[in-house]
Amino acid sequence: MALVVATVKHPAEVSAFGRVKESKFNPGQSIQSIKFVSLDGTIEHWATFPSEVTREFKMFDRFLLVPISRGGKDTFDVEVMPNNQPAANNAPSSQPERIASASPAPTAAPEFAGIDIEQKRVIAAWVSGQADLYAFCFLQARRVLSTYEPTPEQVQGCASSLFISTMRKFNLER
Repeated sequence: MALVVATVKHPAEVSAFGRVKESKFNPGQSIQSIKFVSLDGTIEHWATFPSEVTREFKMFDRFLLVPISRGGKDTFDVEVMPNNQPAANNAPSSQPERIASASPAPTAAPEFAGIDIEQKRVIAAWVSGQADLYAFCFLQARRVLSTYEPTPEQVQGCASSLFISTMRKFNLER
């Protein structure tokens, strides 16, 4: 009798980017961490890649998280999910590959004359809070709609509706 071991691959999306910093193990090389969240919201995993690789990633790109044991510690490998196909149809890859076209480089925040540093901090905190609320709405919309295999546009529309409804219901527009 043969023992068959099945590995469950968890579909996941890019949900956040860490700061670019210099590698401790390879001086002169910059690295960046990327946060992956499983589509069902049960797994969050940070993985670090060279910054030249992370430039090719964008928010909501889809990958597979594959459970592994490395050095006696349970973690995940990140594999490519080409063309957003279901996990069963994907072959593993040793390095994440680009799924969609490259996004434009981020631009610096504009300088506003007449706004003091404290007011800029207040604005930044408010914008950050709004982004956190929208991200939460997006994750909830994706979780609830996942059984219907929605398009990214459908999830975005639902998330936007949840965000606007929440702002109105709790009078958060001020």
